[in-house]
Amino acid sequence: MPVSIDFERIKPHRGDRRWAFEELCYLLFAEDFRSSGEAIRREGAGGDGGIEGYIHDGAGRVKIGMQSKFFVGAAFESGWWSKMNKSVQDALAANTHHGVMERYVICTPRILTKKQRDRWDRLCLEWMGYAITLGYPTAPEFTHWGYSELESKLLQPAMRGHLLYWFGFPNFNNERCAHLNHATIVGLHERFMPGLHTPTECEVQLHRFLRTERFWQEFVKETRKVVGRAREGSWMTRDDWPKVVKPFVVDAKSKFATVVQFLGDGCHFPASLQELAAAGTNFEASADHLYDALSDYAEKQKSKRVSPAKAPPKTTKELTAPKS
Repeated sequence: MPVSIDFERIKPHRGDRRWAFEELCYLLFAEDFRSSGEAIRREGAGGDGGIEGYIHDGAGRVKIGMQSKFFVGAAFESGWWSKMNKSVQDALAANTHHGVMERYVICTPRILTKKQRDRWDRLCLEWMGYAITLGYPTAPEFTHWGYSELESKLLQPAMRGHLLYWFGFPNFNNERCAHLNHATIVGLHERFMPGLHTPTECEVQLHRFLRTERFWQEFVKETRKVVGRAREGSWMTRDDWPKVVKPFVVDAKSKFATVVQFLGDGCHFPASLQELAAAGTNFEASADHLYDALSDYAEKQKSKRVSPAKAPPKTTKELTAPKS
């Protein structure tokens, strides 16, 4: 499923994307550690003690804790380290009397650089030392779930519902489509007669969506027709363009070359239909500009041809001569 997840565009929860990210991370955490025990959600509005969700050990004690940090933006802010550090220290201190926490997970929508990863590793060592100082018999393991880890979990087949709800990705798979198709046929009873099938526009769209052999043949046929017509046009072979029009011709040719590049070798689907569509849109806009420039030029040339010749100016003698 070729998707690109943008956590900054996650569907708001309770009117806030930060709450949404926190809720999603808890759900992924609960699913990931389901075999380790029951997951408990902890409300953070009044102070969550450094833990927004946890797996308990059967006696209500925190065995695995999690905390999310909705760190978004182009740059990694220095203050974010302090926020993570405070959450970890609060979680360790709040659960010292139990001392059974084995693991602590921090979720952020970030991909750490090497320098940031080194900083994370140093903090983990500090946190482990702090846990021993507090009296933990064994220091917990600290794990960072960044963008890549969260994306990997969301792309699992069982997570399609989350992709649909939080990010708007459609929930399509072969098994579900087959099930829905079978249910429709069963519901039609004797009214379902394949021999009386009538093609519809919906069917065409389904072939395009599924990229079937039928769609491939349609794609190749239309592509050859459109590209061939464009290449054979006089605008591609002619060189004697008026000076004011030539820049528009050059731009249109450049945009057309980009379209051909995205089409590839003509034997396979383009690597990205989205990029191909964008290139086609750019070429169409450029061709429109060329058409407008040619129309303006032709109109001006026409005006020059039909304008009446101006009479030569009268001499002073002619202007002052008495009228008869």
